[in-house]
Amino acid sequence: IELSEKIGVSQSTVGKWLLEKSVPRMGAIEKLADYFNVNKSDILEIKPKVLELPAQSYPLWPFTTGAGVNDYEFSSDDLESISIPDQFLGKYAGRKDIIIFEVNGESMNKIIPNHSFVAVEYKNIDYCPQTGDVVVFRILGDGLGIKRYIDMYDEIMLKPESTDPIYTELRFNKNSADDLEILGKVVMY
Repeated sequence: IELSEKIGVSQSTVGKWLLEKSVPRMGAIEKLADYFNVNKSDILEIKPKVLELPAQSYPLWPFTTGAGVNDYEFSSDDLESISIPDQFLGKYAGRKDIIIFEVNGESMNKIIPNHSFVAVEYKNIDYCPQTGDVVVFRILGDGLGIKRYIDMYDEIMLKPESTDPIYTELRFNKNSADDLEILGKVVMY
């Protein structure tokens, strides 16, 4: 009410300006600038709104999955970090057991394109793989991989989800799967 009275326009006119349904005329802009003690250009310029999302830093694995990496033990102090908005990680935001990996390959391209980044719940001692989980794994002497975990009673199947038929599932007998290490569950991609 006070603003409309001070610059000599109706309340509905001020309301339209606030809702961006109309713009003030030059005479009103001069009065607005005087009223708010700002330059006319401050009122005329359209300034982009900067949206700052809360974010956390996470360790970034130095090698891509599928890269044939044998030496994979690092402390989090050794790793570079990447900042990811909390909104993207949802309930996993801020967790200390999250590591970011880059996917290198087409074995999961139906759901995770090559060179995408995935967030992995890494080596959580309480984690027990469940059928349907996408996991990052290591086969002794062969490096890292990423596949869908399928529990088949006495076997573990690691299944690709690819448009390329060259990728086939890997099967391991549960009693003799010593060469297989599940590093963690992919929680976001």
